[in-house]
Amino acid sequence: MSEDCRGLNRRHFIGASVAAAGLVTTGVRAEGPAPKRSTARAAVGDGVPEFSQKVTETAAKLTYADLDKETIGRTKNRVLDLIGCLIGGTGAPGNAELVSVVAGWGGKAECTIAGYPGKLPALNAAMVNAILARSYDFEVMDTFVEGRTIASHTSPTTQMTALAIAERSRRSGKEFITALTIGDDLVARLIASAGFDFALGWDAASVHSGMGSALIAAKLMGLDALGIRDSLGLAVNHLSGTIQAAFDGSTDWKLPQGAAARNGIVSAELAAAGWTGMDDPLTAPFGFYHQYTAGLAKPEILVGSLGKKFYAEGYFKPYPACAATHAGIECALELINKHGLKPGDIDHVVAEITASSMKIFVGKPYAPRRYPQADANFSMQFQVANVLLNGRTVQEHYDEAALRSPRLADMAKRVSLKALPVGEPGARLHITTKDGRTLTNYKATPDRWPTVRFPTRQEMLDKFMQQVDFSGRLEHGRAKEIIAMIDDLEGLDDMSKLTAMLPA
Repeated sequence: MSEDCRGLNRRHFIGASVAAAGLVTTGVRAEGPAPKRSTARAAVGDGVPEFSQKVTETAAKLTYADLDKETIGRTKNRVLDLIGCLIGGTGAPGNAELVSVVAGWGGKAECTIAGYPGKLPALNAAMVNAILARSYDFEVMDTFVEGRTIASHTSPTTQMTALAIAERSRRSGKEFITALTIGDDLVARLIASAGFDFALGWDAASVHSGMGSALIAAKLMGLDALGIRDSLGLAVNHLSGTIQAAFDGSTDWKLPQGAAARNGIVSAELAAAGWTGMDDPLTAPFGFYHQYTAGLAKPEILVGSLGKKFYAEGYFKPYPACAATHAGIECALELINKHGLKPGDIDHVVAEITASSMKIFVGKPYAPRRYPQADANFSMQFQVANVLLNGRTVQEHYDEAALRSPRLADMAKRVSLKALPVGEPGARLHITTKDGRTLTNYKATPDRWPTVRFPTRQEMLDKFMQQVDFSGRLEHGRAKEIIAMIDDLEGLDDMSKLTAMLPA
């Protein structure tokens, strides 16, 4: 098919999607120089398709008073989880070198970096903190929208964007919650309305999250609907990130998470300075949906109950590992606890995982390369072998010496992978013992999956404190002060008071 034909098909598809939602697109703006940002500029609705118009106008008008109690509570839970992951990720491999490089760029001392002295410009602080928070793949993830679950890694990008701009601008906790909630909601709607497919090669940690970052930064900077639209338009030209790094086990698997935060702030700052973004960031022929997704398949999800119902990520991970490995981890945990298995009892293991997982990075053999943490984090073979060897999975197991140990290599060789029947979710483990027994366990979904049960308050606090202890950079007393501050985030008059509590 020619490029021209593909372009026509894409235009036809988006036109059909717009019509399906009962919205009308209008023509593009007339040619000519764009006026500088002022009240004389055209209104948002002037030549702008209604999807982008509705999203930006809703974001501009929304206030804390528009958020219900349950939504606020969910946002605060995500904040608690991410601040914990930020603290826990301070010492992860490669992060000290990252901070050194970024600090060398100089710039205004505006925002805090967790675990390191000094301050960085807001855009660089957001980038670094997002990477720190993602470093053990331990943060809340997966978007839940109207009964659908879509893989995502939104929160490190959106939260660290919000934290940086709120610190720099001395915004209140209510303003922080409002901006973060609508930014997370936009990302959730973008993902759910188009779906996400690893086969396209994009990284959900950057492409969708970058749009949320731009909206959050623009909202906290006080931009109007037109400024928010320009920020989103500029952000579309910043989107990047490939999933190849997870296959290759390279350090840059976590880079797109931070780049999306930085680029979202750059987009909002340029918009505030008068730069114009594309007229229709979302549904233009070469806008967000057509360039980075398979298309706007469910427009009703993008705009339905917009500003009234708020979606976000909802799986609070109990293990620092790719979520696609969690059913396998729990299969192994249950078998060794039930049967009292020791590493020496195990002859060989067959781990059945979904056919889709077999095709992506979690189905690769465990072989530690130059950055073995990534090789381990995204490998079902490693995760099962590690649990059978150590009885659990925690951040300490990503120490390089542990990842290259002969004992681990020997156990990993005993674990083989195969695909579950098509359509069957989760994981099934078959352990054959040296005395001839075959022990089997199946998990369709992990125990703390939102459709199974939500984590208890104590489980969330335990996870936070475990990361504090692992980091070794924060006393318990101060950690409890941070928790109390997050619990009463809406009462905080200046978010810099929270960032001042982070370890330096």
